[in-house]
Amino acid sequence: MTRLRTLLIFPVLAATSMYCVTALYALHENRGGETLSRIANLPAPLARTMVLEFQGVTSDFLMLKILTYLGQKLMDAEQLTEGEWQTVYLSLKQVVNLDARFLDPYVVAQMTLPSDAGMVKETNELLEKAAQTLTWDYRPHFFLWYNHFYYLN
Repeated sequence: MTRLRTLLIFPVLAATSMYCVTALYALHENRGGETLSRIANLPAPLARTMVLEFQGVTSDFLMLKILTYLGQKLMDAEQLTEGEWQTVYLSLKQVVNLDARFLDPYVVAQMTLPSDAGMVKETNELLEKAAQTLTWDYRPHFFLWYNHFYYLN
């Protein structure tokens, strides 16, 4: 009886596994492209309330979504439109609102927004918040200086 049950369970598990793999593959193939999370569109106080004590994890997740979105656009050799750059900026702003001590959004903003999107003022807003929050780090001040020197003359 036990041997029969084992022989019966194995094909069921194998069929279920194959179904899951093919369903995930089909889902991956059919998605039109990477989109950013809806968390980025929420007002900052509402987002902080909704994620409860998981603000760090949520900001990490949203940052990964931003990087994946930008990477997908780069791999497809597509230029982002002004609206897409605005969405990236708002998403980075939401990451900063959730976790102001997270350095990566400031670096990504500095490396992409001024040169590729021409969003120097928006980048400086994020960097000024970084300079207030990360008082021990010289990079926000350096990035602000760089933007003022090269982009704002």
